[in-house]
Amino acid sequence: MTTRLFYESEPGELLLRASAEDDAPGLDASVVVAVRETLAHLSSMGYSATASVWISVLGAADAKLDRGRVERSSTSPPALGIDRYSTEVVTTSIADREREAVLEDLEPALSELWRQFGYSEGTRHVEDGEWHGGVVGDDLPSP
Repeated sequence: MTTRLFYESEPGELLLRASAEDDAPGLDASVVVAVRETLAHLSSMGYSATASVWISVLGAADAKLDRGRVERSSTSPPALGIDRYSTEVVTTSIADREREAVLEDLEPALSELWRQFGYSEGTRHVEDGEWHGGVVGDDLPSP
């Protein structure tokens, strides 16, 4: 759980950071890193089955998905419009924590959330288990 991805660009305008900027990670990278770290912890405790994963956004009906500097000059994205939203559940193997496997497993949930924010193409950072999101920052390892 985190709130660090939300910020106000102007008074009353709540944005959810979708892309990495400077040393601030974006939505997709944060989710992937959090899941990989959690899987590593579960594995170290002896678990080896399947983990269920979903992404929830709470209290963010007015939030907009901020896709980065390039898109700030174009049309404004739509607000989420729903106070509480959770993606469909996806599953991933606790034992297979390799980046490509986790990316492939999480791509449907990430794309679903992007579509909920009005981007019909889904996430632009993951495609067919490949990361296309650029560098995340020094304080957060690349997914």
